[in-house]
Amino acid sequence: MNQILPLSMLGSIIHTFPSLPMNSATMDQFTLVAAYDDTVVTIHSNPVQTITLSSSGESYHLSLPASAFHRLRGRKPFHVYAKYSLSGQNHPTGHCTVPGFPLRLFKCSYRFTLVEPLRMMESVYIVIIVSQKSEGQVMLVSEDESTQTAFNMCDDIKGSKHVGCYLLVNRNITGTYRIQQYPLAAVSFGAYVFARSTNSFTCFPLGASLFRSPYVTDECHWLPIPVEPIPLCNVAANSTTTERTTTTTLQTSSVESTTDITDSSVIETTSEEHSMDTTPMAMETVTRDTDITPTTEAIDFSRPTTANPNCEDIHLKIVNKTLSADEVNEVVKKIVSHLTVDKSSLSPSRRKKESSPDNRLSSASMGVLSICIIITVLGIFVLADFLAACFALKKILAKVFRKGVCRNEC
Repeated sequence: MNQILPLSMLGSIIHTFPSLPMNSATMDQFTLVAAYDDTVVTIHSNPVQTITLSSSGESYHLSLPASAFHRLRGRKPFHVYAKYSLSGQNHPTGHCTVPGFPLRLFKCSYRFTLVEPLRMMESVYIVIIVSQKSEGQVMLVSEDESTQTAFNMCDDIKGSKHVGCYLLVNRNITGTYRIQQYPLAAVSFGAYVFARSTNSFTCFPLGASLFRSPYVTDECHWLPIPVEPIPLCNVAANSTTTERTTTTTLQTSSVESTTDITDSSVIETTSEEHSMDTTPMAMETVTRDTDITPTTEAIDFSRPTTANPNCEDIHLKIVNKTLSADEVNEVVKKIVSHLTVDKSSLSPSRRKKESSPDNRLSSASMGVLSICIIITVLGIFVLADFLAACFALKKILAKVFRKGVCRNEC
């Protein structure tokens, strides 16, 4: 199975969903792919399994019961994608593959339209991974909010604080629907769609187009540019459309590039030395509409398809300019000037011949008291010795005086 696995879909906590109610007595096939060396993944199944992927890019094929949700937790981020089949085997046409949503990419709202290929299927299901405290609050809501359908089939996920829920979609619905907590609140969850008929089976994650990088090569491969989802969970339910315009200017000594990003969801970059043409990125406005309407130019991965995306409209042209030695030296001088600091202002120079002052009151008091005690003790000994010396001197003088008187009388 050849899969395009973007870095934005890397995660350390990923929940998988079973192919219920399709293959209740079979095994679902999963593939783990390591993005880093020495990746250890714990699968909270019955029993708990531990998989070690020693090198980056190493894959491991795993079979798990198709009757339960599973939580996969890795010590390092990894990829996981599932292969679901109609009969639990490698059916030639009745199977599909879908990547696992990392927990960090969960959103608070998804847009869903029952397109004609899905309408031709016998059964269409929406499955969500949501926290236990929000179970029963996420609904399929019409655009005018006239109808709300709750996800009525839920199952706990072992080793996780999340639950998985199913909803069988009425194939007669028309228009655009939203999968969200009603009324809209800051509840993030992951959402998938899968459908089947007699000989066909399709599945895909909702909102995948929001996570892809706008810079795609001509071979439609993902570049190593991680893209974070645009947070919309704090948007009020009655918010209005707000247009945002951001202008960014990047200028160096030889290259000048200006990029304007507006809510038209079209990104165009032009410069004399650097030119890039890309397809519109599926961006979002600050409204309750979290997706864009697919056009002929945009690649919408939210629609089920068995063919590869059309790569003819995707172009990536980069013109590189070779810098001369003088230009390189000038850039290096600027970098050195910005990174150089005065050594005299650093702490080793400023504190070289200084002692750290001690301004504590306790140390001063103890010092004065110690000096007083020492002086007192020394004074007592000195005074005692002084008195003894005085008495001895007096006795000596008395003896000398007596001898002198005796000689005179004699």
